[in-house]
Amino acid sequence: EPGDGDVGLELARYGELVVRPGRPLVLTGTAFESRGFGTLRRVPGIAVSAEVFVATTEGEELYSSVPGASTRVSARADGGFELAVPIPATLGPRPHVVVRLERGARGGRGFGFPLSTLLPWSALVRADRHRYEPGETAHVWARVLDTESGAPVVRQALSFVVTGPG
Repeated sequence: EPGDGDVGLELARYGELVVRPGRPLVLTGTAFESRGFGTLRRVPGIAVSAEVFVATTEGEELYSSVPGASTRVSARADGGFELAVPIPATLGPRPHVVVRLERGARGGRGFGFPLSTLLPWSALVRADRHRYEPGETAHVWARVLDTESGAPVVRQALSFVVTGPG
C-alpha cells in the first residue's frame, strides 16, 4: 500500500467550458485519488471548489478573481460533483476557471481551464431601407433572442446605438 506521499488527486471534468455573462457556469465531474500508475479511486465527500478569474493586463498573464464568481460543494458518495458558479453580467477578458480538490490537512490540487465566452442574447436588426439621407428618420426594428433557448427576451432593459459612417 503506497504512503500518503504517493497519493495524488485527479479530476475528470465533463461538458463544455462555455460561460455566458449573467448566467451560472455549471461544471460537473468526478474526483479521484491516484495511487501510482493506472490506479484511480473515486473520492467521496472531498471538498470541490471553483473560482473564475479574468486577465488584468494585456501583455503579462496576470489574473484576478471575479468577485462573487466562486462556489464550493462536497462530492457525492461516488466522487461526482456539480458546481453552479455565479457569473456576473459583465465579465473581463480571457476568463478561466480553477477547480480545486481539497483533502483538508492532506492538501489539495487545482486544475485550470480556459473558458469560451458566448453572449447570452443574439439580435437581429432590420431597417425599412438600406440608405438614408442626412436628417431623415430611420425606422429600425430589433428582435432579441436568448441564445440557449431561442425564446424572445422579455422584461429586460436593452439599448441600441445606431451609428453611421464617419
